[in-house]
Amino acid sequence: MKNQVHLLALVAALLFSATLSFAQPYGGTYRDPYAPHRPAPGTVFGRGGYAVSNHSLSAQLLGLEYGFEGALASNFTIVARAGLVPTGVSLTSTLEGLTNLHFAVAGGLTLEPRIYTSFDRRARLGRSTYMNSSDFVAFRGQVLWAGGEDLAFVLTPLYGIRRTTGDHWAHEFTFGPRVAWIGEGDPTFSPHVQYRLVFMF
Repeated sequence: MKNQVHLLALVAALLFSATLSFAQPYGGTYRDPYAPHRPAPGTVFGRGGYAVSNHSLSAQLLGLEYGFEGALASNFTIVARAGLVPTGVSLTSTLEGLTNLHFAVAGGLTLEPRIYTSFDRRARLGRSTYMNSSDFVAFRGQVLWAGGEDLAFVLTPLYGIRRTTGDHWAHEFTFGPRVAWIGEGDPTFSPHVQYRLVFMF
């Protein structure tokens, strides 16, 4: 009887540890960070344990943000950021022929659902997908405050490329059309092109 109890306890412990190991990739760390990882077959929101969660500090031209990326499914994450956000670059010319370059920065909150699109292709080609190194499509929503009375609301559907370097660094390049509303004014449209240097921890 004691042997049977011990056997049942061992089987239960093995099943429990296997369950924890299976669930870990949704927010855990891979044992070999440089090995390419291939997801299990399934839909974008299906199981597979591919995308991983991470905290980060990211820098752009005149911008610095803290972010958290939470993995919700095999290829799907949501990124939340807060910090200083570059809002635009403009060139102006005077009648005297002088040209001035202006940079605009605002405090902002960002929420960005992402779908990573090239995990399987990169794994098939033997390339690393460590810390979500992949192409992605996303829909970025932002609330910005530049010091006045009105808030700006910005929506940007975008395509992005994320590549990691070493254990903690990533490079992101994103582009897409951007629409913004400030106060009760009409929406404004502009192109979005951005490079971001990311430190993950």
